[in-house]
Amino acid sequence: MKKKKPIILWINGKKTKINRNADKRDVYMYDREQAATIEDSSNKDNTIPTLARQHDYEINGYVGESMDKSRFSIYKPIIFATVSALVIGLCLGIIMLNMFVGIGKEVSGTGNVPNQLLNNNENNSSASGNTTESAVSNVTFEQINGYVLQAGVFSNETNANEWAKKYDKSGFGTMLWKRDGKYYLLAGLSSTKEHAKEQAKSLKEKDFEIYVKEWSTSEIQKSLTKEEGEWIHSFRDLWYESLMAVTGQEVISTDSWKSLLDRYPKQSDRLSSFFDVLKNSYKQFSEVNQQRAQIILLNQWKQYETSLSK
Repeated sequence: MKKKKPIILWINGKKTKINRNADKRDVYMYDREQAATIEDSSNKDNTIPTLARQHDYEINGYVGESMDKSRFSIYKPIIFATVSALVIGLCLGIIMLNMFVGIGKEVSGTGNVPNQLLNNNENNSSASGNTTESAVSNVTFEQINGYVLQAGVFSNETNANEWAKKYDKSGFGTMLWKRDGKYYLLAGLSSTKEHAKEQAKSLKEKDFEIYVKEWSTSEIQKSLTKEEGEWIHSFRDLWYESLMAVTGQEVISTDSWKSLLDRYPKQSDRLSSFFDVLKNSYKQFSEVNQQRAQIILLNQWKQYETSLSK
């Protein structure tokens, strides 16, 4: 086996030979010893050699800087993507918010409307308060009961009117009330069954066939203002009071009815037809007899049911 030539090194001006077959660890230790010798011989004042300091700094600095750059290069795409997403999301959010605000203004009809115009509209609404209705709500009215004198039941209105004329010629008033497709000819009204039978007996003596029948209107719910509801309740109370008066053979007070009409809500259109019936009939209470006063109350009752059932 051919012998390898030794390695010749010049260290600190001295020639040194190193056997090629020497253990690498020994070479390393030898280098360390030589390095230590150099440091001792050239640094008698125990200061760090400038060359060594620069060498160590460059190595250490290079390693740290490389590691920092390596870490930054790994997280750089993630950081950039996160920041970009936040910026884009913020911009889109502002754009969408402005869009929805604009749409809301257009729907509400206030978008781009001058404040002066809005104020004018509000003033006009306030000025027209006399024609603006108050809030409405469902008002419940209990059923009304009474006893009627039934003079006949007809399938058509023509026959019913013919019989009504016969009663009128004899001095008795009547009225027609249509229910369930039939026409009821009624000739009287009373608050009690006993009083109704007494009236029926007097009519039978005139050769009229009369039957006492219980009559009622069901409970009714109607969307009305507070004022309208209170006025209808006042009507019911006065109507019952008047019915008790005719039952007891007493005179109905027209002043009470006039007071009721004076309290009618002026802005109400829902009850206008009912109001007209009361207005045209209440004065007749002082002009007619008890029997015809009952017919007036029957017509008021009928109009009450018709108006509230619409």
